[in-house]
Amino acid sequence: RTVTLAPGGLPATLASAGAELLEAPFRLHGVLASGVAVELQGAVAPRFTEIASDRVRWSGTLAGGGVTVAVEGELAYDGLLRLRLTLRPDGDAVAFERLDLDVPLRAPQAEQVIANGGGKNFRASWDARLVPPGEGCVWNGREAIQHKAMAVGHFLPVVWLGDDQRGLCFFGENDRGWTPHPDEASQELWRDGATVRYRMRLFSR
Repeated sequence: RTVTLAPGGLPATLASAGAELLEAPFRLHGVLASGVAVELQGAVAPRFTEIASDRVRWSGTLAGGGVTVAVEGELAYDGLLRLRLTLRPDGDAVAFERLDLDVPLRAPQAEQVIANGGGKNFRASWDARLVPPGEGCVWNGREAIQHKAMAVGHFLPVVWLGDDQRGLCFFGENDRGWTPHPDEASQELWRDGATVRYRMRLFSR
């Protein structure tokens, strides 16, 4: 696999098993409580803080809407990619209505979705299907898992997207650092022509 980074430190391209998975770079965007749309972007190439035989680490910065985002990334030899985003206001406190991290995937490489919700009955709390057709939001984790052993909330610790040969698996132990609303899904799939967007709704409301 090969990963390149955009200014600021988020992935811009990601090739695996001979195919590019991303249609566009990762995108961090949202809406302020005032209704103003915000795009958090990087202007400078990330700085590599460690280069070793089994991993590489870097740091970068995104900015927009009165907020600066410190990006810390790590890529291990086996393909594990870890990102930590730390938001700080440039001055007074900034109120967000919504903040999303989008991963725009090429539709031919994002044909299937497999998700697991954990919960008390881990083996029953799963959803596996072809990514539904259509335009707009075609799948969300709340509806997919809510009747399958989830005891509290609807954050899914595992969401995999791919084809028969390759894929990306998004996973986290818990939703620490997110503020998911009980009535709005934390994770969604959106179709936009030839793009399948995996959306992590970091602030749902």
